[in-house]
Amino acid sequence: MYDRILDSERGVTGLHRVVEHYRRIYLACEEEDRRFYESLDLGKAIYAAGHLLRHDGQRHDHARTCSGATLDLFTSRLQERSTELAEHKAFPAVHATIAEAAGGSLAPHLQYDAALMLSWHLGLEPAEVWLHSGAAKGYLYLGVPEGHEKTTVALDELPRAFRELDAWQVEDILCIYKLCFRRIRNGGKVTDQLLRKRENAQGMRCGHPHCTAAC
Repeated sequence: MYDRILDSERGVTGLHRVVEHYRRIYLACEEEDRRFYESLDLGKAIYAAGHLLRHDGQRHDHARTCSGATLDLFTSRLQERSTELAEHKAFPAVHATIAEAAGGSLAPHLQYDAALMLSWHLGLEPAEVWLHSGAAKGYLYLGVPEGHEKTTVALDELPRAFRELDAWQVEDILCIYKLCFRRIRNGGKVTDQLLRKRENAQGMRCGHPHCTAAC
């Protein structure tokens, strides 16, 4: 994707700073979540994903406004679909089952989180970057004119700085760093201060020593 702003020296430098910051601050913790779900049996993975649990047993920050009753009901509906989930071979099918089980009780970004968690257990990952909530805003802030019409985007449609990452990692970046993209498009630089604000805004709660101190 050629873009006169993103492909400028300032744009390229800013996007590479974003990717480096994500890898340094967030990726270890996210990879620990992936390994956690890979290690579970199906029943435990469904329970953990239904309650949107991270590798330290704490609820994902995205879900902190959900009631326990809502997540209990969602988990129960997932358990009823355990055979169906086990047979899925691609992320979109897992996501469709998650959305059906949620029945409108969970916001789109929470449905995505649960689908990603269960997909990790099943050995699957999204092949494209899913656009919803904050990720959709981040995509639009990159300045792609047709962004509002898309629900997914291929990695080769995004700036080159993102193309060595997995699609789920780019989804994270689009959500976390959307204000950085807006800064770039407005002619500004991605500063240390702006990146530190992203750390504080995301507020991951993991305290494991093998994850970063920012989590």
